[in-house]
Amino acid sequence: MATVAEIFALAVQHHLAGNLHLAEDLYGQILRADPANADSHHLLGVVAAQTGRYDLAIASIRRALALNPQVAEYHSNLGSAYDTLGRIDEAQSCYELAIRTQPEYAEAHRNLANVYSRQGKIDHAVAHYRQAVYLKPDFVDAHCNLGVVLSNLGQLDDAVTHLQQALRYRPDFPEAHNNLGNVLQSQGKFQEAAMHWQEALRYRPDFPEAHNNLAGVLIRHGQLNEAIAHCETALRARPDFPEALNNLANALLEQGISRRL
Repeated sequence: MATVAEIFALAVQHHLAGNLHLAEDLYGQILRADPANADSHHLLGVVAAQTGRYDLAIASIRRALALNPQVAEYHSNLGSAYDTLGRIDEAQSCYELAIRTQPEYAEAHRNLANVYSRQGKIDHAVAHYRQAVYLKPDFVDAHCNLGVVLSNLGQLDDAVTHLQQALRYRPDFPEAHNNLGNVLQSQGKFQEAAMHWQEALRYRPDFPEAHNNLAGVLIRHGQLNEAIAHCETALRARPDFPEALNNLANALLEQGISRRL
């Protein structure tokens, strides 16, 4: 007969392989035999979150924390569940507890920075993004998000540096290519910007923002048919995209004027 440790190892193996229903069944089996198994409560909550059952996720991870409040990952994953439900204050408290429990937990710093960014607490967001990438230099999401925040602050060179770092570690990251294109455009580097938007579309062909950004540059250079095609593709992917509608209207207007001339 398999031991609890053996069943847990098998559950984790299925979990990592994406076999969530099997993993959930095994975590449940463990908890029937050992109701005080905090890791199984926690990972049962993680599976629940991955399958969109956030109330169950919160309840399961809270049980794990009642059994062992000293695990930073429990606090952070509870915060993520609250975050997804829009319960931002509770998410923030969880991320702060995760950092107090484990100050070098890069993911918790990134998560807390995301919350501060949405709250408009930009200085706090920058500080925690910087701490995240200091602790984990290949932390692609943190570099990308820090680049966006720094761009919004007008710190364009620093923004470029962090977005380039994101792409150094993950060259196929479409959001980083798109964001870097935006910053380069702000620096007047339109050709380089267009190159990164094209790269974003290579990795994510239905990326509406990248299509719209590229359309804007094409309009500027009088390549109206191509611009119209990109606007239309953006609007198929995201029909309620006002900037793409505006670019499409501008391109069609310019095209009509050109034809009359």
